[in-house]
Amino acid sequence: MIVCLLVSLLVAASTALAELPASLVLNGEGQRKFDADMAEIEKLRTNAADKPVMDFLMARNRAAWKQWPDIVKWLRRVADGAASFDPASDPLFKDIRETPEFQAIVRRMDASTPPVIRSKRAFDIAGGDLAPESLAEDRRNKLFYFGSLRKGTVVRCTAKGACTPFASGLDVVIGLKIQDGHLWLLSNPGRRAALVRFDLATGKQTGRYEPEGEHLFNDLALTRAGDVYITDSRAGAVWHLAPGAAALTRLPGLFRRCNGITISGDERLLCVAAFPDGISVMDPITHAASPLARPEALSLGGVDGLYFHRGNLISIQTGVMVPVVKRFCLSADGRRITRADVLERRHPLYDEVATGLIVGGNLCHMANIQENKTTGFRPITVLRLAL
Repeated sequence: MIVCLLVSLLVAASTALAELPASLVLNGEGQRKFDADMAEIEKLRTNAADKPVMDFLMARNRAAWKQWPDIVKWLRRVADGAASFDPASDPLFKDIRETPEFQAIVRRMDASTPPVIRSKRAFDIAGGDLAPESLAEDRRNKLFYFGSLRKGTVVRCTAKGACTPFASGLDVVIGLKIQDGHLWLLSNPGRRAALVRFDLATGKQTGRYEPEGEHLFNDLALTRAGDVYITDSRAGAVWHLAPGAAALTRLPGLFRRCNGITISGDERLLCVAAFPDGISVMDPITHAASPLARPEALSLGGVDGLYFHRGNLISIQTGVMVPVVKRFCLSADGRRITRADVLERRHPLYDEVATGLIVGGNLCHMANIQENKTTGFRPITVLRLAL
């Protein structure tokens, strides 16, 4: 009798553990909003080249509305593919994180994205609470510049990690680039945005370009002649500042939640990463843009850093993805990905990975910007990855 009772209790406990939480009951306005959200994602999914990203967004949006059984279905669908998503660290899934269904999905995803550790530590900087989203290199003086998301500052540091202040009062600093003795940066005060130029020698601001309306300037690319191209995540736009121009010009096209941007070595192609659309290739002269063709199973979601290197693209994918550095090998015309190589994934120092820059034959990228931490900061580590 005791044995039977123990078996019954164990079976009951196992059954209870396997059960998902009850879904939130939606009615009235809540149901209408949920239906509208799902219809919008389904509309995007119909024409999206990146189906894995859309499937994951389906799961995330259902999680926001606590529709748990549907979430498991969509996550299993994502797990069937080869995309490197990271539901385990996503707070939207915390209510089902301990369920066997969710844990089985995470195990499958983890098994398909094993660690690839090739980067070496380049240097650390002590300001762990800086939350730097971008860095730039002053090659002439062998200095690195870091812009702060949290403090509205820019610091300059030696390759040994000794840092001094350079500029302040810049609100949210995102993209940074250095060329011809000037630092170009993207400042985002509230829902406004500005391209700002500083003289490296004097530290003085020498230019500011701020369009009307609501914007979020994210990343920038410069040509040798001095053209500046900027991604605007909020407006879904690419902006251009011509050499000597007094104002920015918005280029044609929609680039939803655009982020990384880079220009090819011959300056014939401008590549723009957007979400969930993937990467677009733009002709900087005609402004004609088209999707970068790629293998069907390859997801281009979450591309933050994007860099041309020897005719190929180097990407840093973060956000909803397992942080990963990849090389996208391109066709001769630069308009198609022929192969994707994983260069770095699941490095033990990764803790909110951001962007980087190419120095010689290496990608220097920040392993742990700790943007979402409030305590327990560690030094910011810059990793060097041989390309």
